[in-house]
Amino acid sequence: AVAAQSLTTIGLEDKDAQACIAQCMQFQVQAQELSKRYLEEVSRYNYVTPTSYLELISTFKSLLNVKKQEVGDQKARYEIGLKKLLSCAENVAKMEEELTALQPVLVVKTKEVEELIVVLDKETADATVTKEKCAAEETRVEAEAAKTNELKASCEADLAEIMPAIEGALAALKSLSKSDITEMKSMKNPPKGVKVVMETICIMLDVKPEKVTAEDGKGKVNDYWKPSQKLL
Repeated sequence: AVAAQSLTTIGLEDKDAQACIAQCMQFQVQAQELSKRYLEEVSRYNYVTPTSYLELISTFKSLLNVKKQEVGDQKARYEIGLKKLLSCAENVAKMEEELTALQPVLVVKTKEVEELIVVLDKETADATVTKEKCAAEETRVEAEAAKTNELKASCEADLAEIMPAIEGALAALKSLSKSDITEMKSMKNPPKGVKVVMETICIMLDVKPEKVTAEDGKGKVNDYWKPSQKLL
């Protein structure tokens, strides 16, 4: 009766409560029998009182509450884990749908990337060819520049060499008088140096020569002296 009163109010089903009551009663009876045997064998008393029975029931109830708490905690963790798994499953399903929807876009983008790679490869090849042409042109230009510099140096050297003669000629030209020119103009057969100078002046002024018989009598030759006399 004591066990029934204590154990039927702790939330057990009737079947489980009856089994627990029977077990507690069996523990009490067995404890009494073992105490009697203990007295017979060692001549010592072990008292099994109603208080002992109540302590057994109280200990059972305490242990039951602890186990209920443990089971409740485990159940709560299980439920939380289950919710998370379900949530993950939903997210995975949603992501699979999104990936499926993105497949056509991925195909298009992949094709665009492949086409772009082809274009880049071609442009890279063209750039390489252009670079090679530029390098060859640079080499040619450098060679031409070297030749130009060499020619410039040669011309400057030649100019430096003939400048004294030019300056001398200018000085001689400045020393000429009108009477000298008149005398030179009256010459029928001037010195060779005078002919060469006047021939040069005629060519520079685009004055045409006259055709005269060669000294050896064979053919005609250009004669700049008579046009030169007209210039003088």
